Amino acid sequence: MRVLLWIVVVLAVLYAGFWAITVRGLDAGIDRAVEMARDRGWQVEIAERDTSGFPSRFDVTAREVSVASPAGGFGWQAPVVQTAALSYRPNRIIATLPPEQALTLGGRAVALESQAMRASLHVAPSTALGLETLTVEAAALDLAADRGWQISTGPALAAVRRDGPAANAYDVYASVEGLRLMEPDLPGAPEGDGTFTLDAEATFDRPLDRAALAAPALLEGVRVQSLDLGWGALALRATGEVQVDPQGIPEGQIDLEIVQWRDVLAVAQAGGWVPEDLATTIARGVAFFSGGQETLRLPLVFTDGRMALGPIPLGPAPILR
Repeated sequence: MRVLLWIVVVLAVLYAGFWAITVRGLDAGIDRAVEMARDRGWQVEIAERDTSGFPSRFDVTAREVSVASPAGGFGWQAPVVQTAALSYRPNRIIATLPPEQALTLGGRAVALESQAMRASLHVAPSTALGLETLTVEAAALDLAADRGWQISTGPALAAVRRDGPAANAYDVYASVEGLRLMEPDLPGAPEGDGTFTLDAEATFDRPLDRAALAAPALLEGVRVQSLDLGWGALALRATGEVQVDPQGIPEGQIDLEIVQWRDVLAVAQAGGWVPEDLATTIARGVAFFSGGQETLRLPLVFTDGRMALGPIPLGPAPILR
């Protein structure tokens, strides 16, 4: 009996040592990741961080977290972020996000309120820590921008998953229910809630793993298997594929189907998404190519750094890097 007791004590001491060593390694890894991001010009601040959860978990709590991109176009702030991982499965992490967060998108401030928002991360059990799956979900979201618009949703989900044996290809999925644009009051906008789903595949020049912190993976192509946006009588559907050159310029084609295209164009114009000087030209061209029908089917073409809706030029193509 005494021998068995000593065995239990020794095993307990060994496990406590393993847990303490793992925690030190975890803290050191977080510190290295923060420093690598800062070396690349990112602004990362964490006011306080502690690790707990002995004996069965590794729980990290970070307070007053802020992240800003080098150019200042993107930023994120949260009063507290909590992550948890089981000690026997440390490569699977669950993060709980606070109900109030602050974003900067395109240099614009956006307040984010959420219900039951959390993220789960699964990386490969190897030194490279390659991404296997990343999922972010919430029971409800409410985004309010300093420009006056406000978007609210019901259940929302976004997920990225490694696509089979391909080391640098990833499935991308997103779905939103109860989508509602609250402000501003857009002329022609339908009443009621909308829905959005996206099923696509993204290919990068290298895997998304720990090395991507030092040299970010660059987008090489996107294949849209299905995109569906429904809002009242309005509907937008899209499929297609584009490749991205080293400068981030897309080349390819996305086939669009727009139901009630006149109302869609009116909403886009009222929201400032279609330039005033192009709205009339686009409306006339689309009316001609739709054959007088309310459903429009035209390709969105990217070529030579320009984009066009069928034969209608839309201007420079966006940079996707």
